[in-house]
Amino acid sequence: MKKTAGIAALLLLTCVVSLLAAKKPWEKPFEEWSQQETLKVLTDSPWAKKYTQAIPIISRDSGVTGEKDIFQQYTVRFFSALPVREAYVRMLQLMNNYADLPEQQKEAFDQKFGRALSLEMDDQIVVAVEFDSNDRQLKLQIDRFFKTAKTDLLKQSAYLITKSHGRIELMEYFPPSPDGTGAKFVFPRQIEGEPVVSEADKEVKFQLQVPDTGKVNVSRKTKQMVYRGKLEI
Repeated sequence: MKKTAGIAALLLLTCVVSLLAAKKPWEKPFEEWSQQETLKVLTDSPWAKKYTQAIPIISRDSGVTGEKDIFQQYTVRFFSALPVREAYVRMLQLMNNYADLPEQQKEAFDQKFGRALSLEMDDQIVVAVEFDSNDRQLKLQIDRFFKTAKTDLLKQSAYLITKSHGRIELMEYFPPSPDGTGAKFVFPRQIEGEPVVSEADKEVKFQLQVPDTGKVNVSRKTKQMVYRGKLEI
């Protein structure tokens, strides 16, 4: 009995050590990311987060398709951060069976999508936002908002916030594009020669007021946003 208990304890300890030692996806080359690892970078990583609110349906009936709650979900990503752009390229690789393509087709793929990895982001921080809901009417309404919103209007409701600079005003806004990467909020990377975000800030927040759904408020720890020895944001 003691011997069996000892073996069980050893197996448990081995599992715990293995979990602690497991690498996070962004600790290895993006070309090696699995689909699950790629999705993690895009939805639950130092550079991306899902922001979900559930609203109970106060009725004898459930939602349109049987739900008991209406959920509204925003996915906020720092699109200018290299690991996020690598994740988009990696997802396309997986969807197109990149590893099995002939060399000529790989070259064509790299030429078409590889540009996302070499975008110049030295003077801007880009935050990408997507919205989803099981309430069709609400989804149509918010999608319409993102498609028709203008930069001047959003300057009153969209901010990047850091300890060193407070609220950082929006520079430019781009509606959702056909590539599925969401609406883009562009902020300056520097103000008067000083970076708007540094590790000394400890965290960076993205704040957005959306009509009829309230405030989206997502914060990320700058210490965790270091990638290949560099703060990526």
